[in-house]
Amino acid sequence: MTDRFRPSRAGIVNLWDYRDEEFVFADGRLVLRGPNGSGKTKALEVLFPFVLDGRIEPRRLNPFASEDRTMKSNLLYRGQESAHSYVWLEFAHGDTYVTVGVGLRAQKHNDRVTRWYFVVDGRVGVDFSLLGPDDRPLTRKQLAAELGPDVITDKPVDHRVAIDARLFRLGIDRYEQLLTLVLTLRRPQLGAGWWRPTRQPGRSSPATSPTCARMPGRRRTWSATGSAPSRPRAAHWPRR
Repeated sequence: MTDRFRPSRAGIVNLWDYRDEEFVFADGRLVLRGPNGSGKTKALEVLFPFVLDGRIEPRRLNPFASEDRTMKSNLLYRGQESAHSYVWLEFAHGDTYVTVGVGLRAQKHNDRVTRWYFVVDGRVGVDFSLLGPDDRPLTRKQLAAELGPDVITDKPVDHRVAIDARLFRLGIDRYEQLLTLVLTLRRPQLGAGWWRPTRQPGRSSPATSPTCARMPGRRRTWSATGSAPSRPRAAHWPRR
């Protein structure tokens, strides 16, 4: 058994075209495979490393490093006046589970996306829920009542400190370096601009080749080894 925490599940609630999506990791790894438009890139955009750092700049969110898609546009994807959403990531170490997540709220006539963060022992759907009895995402106040106010923070830097303290114990500087590495590995064209195939005498194929980075680590579930399901069904919660 590993002596460290590994990602075991992740989830997206009421964000973009996801209603309540769960992704299951195998041995800390997750492979997303599916046709164009099935949501692979969007999952990367809103989960890694956003759940781990809380930063919301478009160029940081988007693996293609463009300014086109903001977090507000993800929340109000279906033209709602306002929306609450959650993204979360579960880590496991033996029988111990820790969930880290971000709650978000966007309004049509306000460019600011309100965020709150949590790091808590336990599992979504087992020990606590991010949906209320009406099947709508919890507000910040409702989540505080569910988990306790002490586990919720409002600043990204406090979120990063809490994650590092509970899961990694690297120190904040090394943890920031880890996040930078995750961003680098997430880029779809990791080798663009620096890799050039070379040929050796007597060989008809390149002598070197780029390496592929494997990413370490609903309710319709995406498995770690299976294909992605069809495009997720949109949620239609009443306006809160």
